[in-house]
Amino acid sequence: MSVNSIFRRPTRASKRGRAPLPVLPWLAILVGALLGFSSPAARADEVILRSGRVIRGEVLPAESETAPLRVRVKRGQKSAVVELERAEVRYIRRLGSDAERVLRQVDEALAAGEAERAAGILTDYLKKNPQDARAYRELGFALLLANKPGPAANALEEACRRDAQDLESRLSLASAQEQIGRRDAAIESYRQAATLAPKHARTWLRLADLLLRRWGARQEALGNLPPLSEGAGEEAKAERAQEQRLAQADRKEALEAFEHAKRADPRDEEVVLTHARVILEGPEGETLAREVLGRFLRRVPQA
Repeated sequence: MSVNSIFRRPTRASKRGRAPLPVLPWLAILVGALLGFSSPAARADEVILRSGRVIRGEVLPAESETAPLRVRVKRGQKSAVVELERAEVRYIRRLGSDAERVLRQVDEALAAGEAERAAGILTDYLKKNPQDARAYRELGFALLLANKPGPAANALEEACRRDAQDLESRLSLASAQEQIGRRDAAIESYRQAATLAPKHARTWLRLADLLLRRWGARQEALGNLPPLSEGAGEEAKAERAQEQRLAQADRKEALEAFEHAKRADPRDEEVVLTHARVILEGPEGETLAREVLGRFLRRVPQA
């Protein structure tokens, strides 16, 4: 999408909402952007920051209760010690030896393309360790890779129930809910993820995308309804008005999500271009869309 392409007139299909974005690639982008240090497969302690960022590594013994938290982080064959102010840390999730052994087996299965075997390993582990929220998260992700979004959603709901602060579980749950057609639930999951990590633009962008798709579906449903007759009762009029309010509320929230995304990452070109296109296709029109793009180009002239 280019700046000039924004001002091509929308097609008739655009009135039904934006085309859905692929779910699993988006999940990979979101999780990858939110993890911070180390890869998702790294098996180590997890330090969850108040920003929603996750740092994986070995939490080192503290010099004192008020001293910065020290985490040894590996990247390839190298390692470095990262110091974090205590005020930045929401909480620490430590990895026990049994869990580490199981998760390494899971990594090996996934690396071999055997997602169902990975899910089986985790299912057996959870029979003896039903309190392990992290294992439920890994089970959900393995089931997503095995193309079993229904069972994945169940596992990820359990992960979120046991650890409401786990951003990865929340994002994976939203992905699973999208795949099984639970759009309303997915929207709520992205709302909660955005609350956990308000400074990550792509979470807000994904939320906006789903809200616009629901808005498009509601608009299409309203357009297919016959006009109310002159003798329509007050209840019928109220129901129609409520449907219109719900549709407009979705679009309003989507536009607010774009604003959150731009504040989180003012240099994200996709966020701004998508926002401008949505404005252009709505009642605000070309003038406001050009203003949005103009502000972005003044900030990032090389875009």
